[in-house]
Order: sequence, then C-alpha cells, then structure tokens
Amino acid sequence: MKAMLSVRTATVARLITAACAGVLLAPSPASAINSSATSLTGQVTSGAVNLGSSKLTTTYTTSQVTAKTSSAGLWLGAGKQYRAAVCLNIHVLNAVPDGQCVTTDIDTRAATTAKTYAVPTASRTVNRPAAGGSGYATHQIDVTYLSGTTWTAYASSWPASNLAGASLPLFAIGASVGPLPEQQGVVLDSTPAHGGANTFQPDSMCISNPWAAATPRADLSSTALGGMPFYYEVGAPSGVYAGQPSKGVLILFHGGGWASNGGGATQALRGEADRWRARGWRTVNSSYRPCGPSASDALLLYDRVRATYGSTLPLCTLGQSAGGHLALMVAVYRSSGVRCVIDDGGPTDAASLPTQGAYDPAGGTQTNGPKSVYNLMVAAFGYENLLWYSPAQFAGSSLKGIRVLAVSAAEDSVVPYGQMTLLRDRMQADDSAAYVRTMQLPAGDKPFVHASVSQAALDAYYQAERDLVAPFAP
Repeated sequence: MKAMLSVRTATVARLITAACAGVLLAPSPASAINSSATSLTGQVTSGAVNLGSSKLTTTYTTSQVTAKTSSAGLWLGAGKQYRAAVCLNIHVLNAVPDGQCVTTDIDTRAATTAKTYAVPTASRTVNRPAAGGSGYATHQIDVTYLSGTTWTAYASSWPASNLAGASLPLFAIGASVGPLPEQQGVVLDSTPAHGGANTFQPDSMCISNPWAAATPRADLSSTALGGMPFYYEVGAPSGVYAGQPSKGVLILFHGGGWASNGGGATQALRGEADRWRARGWRTVNSSYRPCGPSASDALLLYDRVRATYGSTLPLCTLGQSAGGHLALMVAVYRSSGVRCVIDDGGPTDAASLPTQGAYDPAGGTQTNGPKSVYNLMVAAFGYENLLWYSPAQFAGSSLKGIRVLAVSAAEDSVVPYGQMTLLRDRMQADDSAAYVRTMQLPAGDKPFVHASVSQAALDAYYQAERDLVAPFAP
C-alpha cells in the first residue's frame, strides 16, 4: 500500500511529526521482551477442565519461515455437536496481517463416553521479515457446540497473558531472536476479553467470512471486466437511459467489517446500483478479498474499470460501512481519476475512533461500538499501518478537489457521525471551497447501513446524491 502513495510532502511530514509525538495512535500496553523461542504450547480449556493442548511452532530457512499450529486431539464429551476452529495469524510488521482458520465439525451424539477427537492443523509459509524488521505468529483453538440453532462458546486455548502468550516472534533475516507483540487494539467497554476471529476484541484475527453466491441476473455481467480475484457485476444504464452512453461509472463496495466477501455480499447493494443505473450511470458493484487485501483489491478494480471504460468518463465510488472506507481509499490513492465519493457509514480516521461517541439505545452515547470498529481495522490492516488506511489524514492532499458526501444514520451505534464531520472539517480547513457534505439521517423504519432512517431522510439523501454529481452532467 505504501508504494502506491501519492501525497504531498508537507502532509507526510505533518503525519510523521504527529506519529513521533505520540498523538496519532497511542500505543497499547507492551509485552516488550525479546524471544528466541520456536515452539509454544498452550492448553485448550473449558472452565477449569483441560481438553487438550495447542502447539505453535516455527521453522526457518534462510529466507522463509513456516508457522504451524496443531493439537494432539481434544477430549470431548458425548451427546453434542462440536465445531473446532484452529486459527493462525501471521503478521510481518508494516505488511497487512494474514489470518486463517481451519474448522472441523465433531459429532458426539452417538457416543456413549468422552474420548479424544482429532482436529486439523493450520500452517502458513511466508518470507521472513527483512533485516532489522520483525513480525509474529499467533495461534488459537476455539471450540463451540450447537445449542438449538446457535453455536455457543465452549473452550479456547487463548491464554490469560493474551497476545504475547499466544504468539511466537518471526525472526528477521540473519537474526535468531525477535520481539513479542504488544496488545493490538483497545479493550471494549462490554468485555475484557481478547483474541478470537472477527470478534471485535483486541488481539483478534481478521478471518474470511464468505457469503453464499449471488443469484444471477440477466442484466448484470460478471465477465465484462475479465477475470478478477473476487466477484463483481457490471450493470449498464437502464430505464429511459437504456442503450444510451453512460453519464459516468459508479463503483460500489459492500460492508462487512472488511471480512465479509463474495457474491451474496455484493448482491446486498444491488438496490443502490439499480438506482444509479436508472439515472443513466454504469455501475460496477464489487466484492473484494477479505481483510488486508481489501484495499488493494479496491484499487485493482478501479484500474481495471479505467482500462475498460476509458479515462474520460466521470468516475465516482460509493460504499457502505467498511465499503465506505474502501470507497474513500480509492479516492486517496487514485485521486487524479476519482471525481466524487459517497461514504455511507464508513470510518474515515482510525486514530479518533476509540474516543468518539456513537448512538446509545440506552440514552446518550457510547464508545463500545467505535472501539469495535477500531479493533476490526487493527485486525485487518495492522496497528502500525492504520495511518495509511485513514482517509481523513489525506484530506488536504489526495482528497483535495474531490466531491464528497459522507452520511450516517442518527441511530448508528457503530460508526460515529463524528467520523463524517472530522473528514469534512479537515477538508474544509485546507480548502474552504471544498465540496464535502455531511448528513445525519433521522430515525425511522427504513434500513440504512447500521440503523434505520425515515423515508423523508432517504429522499433527502437521494437528492444529495443527485446534487453531488450534478456538475458532471453532459
């Protein structure tokens, strides 16, 4: 991602100064010890009962390291349906984390006594950190059981010492010792827990959450852009504009905590795409690979769209939640070709999230939702990289001259409205004439991203969309 940066020197200098002063992202409590360990064993426990062990090992060649997590088996009682997830996360610092879980279902309903059951292993081979660099591998085994229709937590290998106790260092090239990690993320107001996969908790892993395939539609093409490593669908102008040249191209990105992906997730935005097609726009409604690669995939899609449909048509991006963040990221890193962005409930600045208040159904505001989003960003992109994944940090550089509509629901308990106004204020501080409109839509019974809004609010939002692109009319 850093190789793609095209920002002004003054802006970069300001960001580096802030980071060095410790005001950009406050560091978490440290487990700042070096280790030469290449093996780590933990216990999979359910309450005070030990069900088995969990082992993480690392093996090295001159240039690569293989991390592997395994277990000799789990002692499980009779009469239940269990699911065991063996999870491994590799994080070479300054690169995005790489997480995976291998799951297996274990049915003991026909058994009469408890016994040991085998579970799968998870392994990953990556290049060792460059000389002077660092990284770490984290493992966890989680066991759930089916209670009615709900999978309920049963056992886990996560240690009381949290991330450092679940991790091994990845030695840099030429080294035989490395640092263990700090806490990654912030503790939630609702629970002191750490770890897990897509849990919103500190130290958690971002793991793919694939949706079912999209239902095919004859008016949508999933081949118009050629092969891509993710699902997409292109729609031509429709209604009175059918068969006419498009007014512009709109790229749409779905939400889902940067982990959700696939055709079903894309299908959730078909209504948005259809509305724009009826206005005379071509739409590219797309998914992306989960977690860290999501932002790179958004840029890959933009490049392919421009190569396919040319560089002269107005191009805008739209996204919901995590997709809104990706829509802004495309504008940051492809600023010369993006004319406008619509951010529906997507975060704009990671550093400010944990301290901003969002709607609280009990009254007032709460920070648990924003902290959860922050932890999802840490899991997907890495704590040390969040500066580069915060569009508001580039408000006076890459986003300059791009028209922005940033919208959230009044009862959004996840992403604070302050994320929208912060982006607006920073853009307008650099350029008082910047077109950046924020909207907080009043509550009602119509779904909108993380909450529901009124029909009047939706109508006002649709008009704001038309106003946003009015200067691009042929």
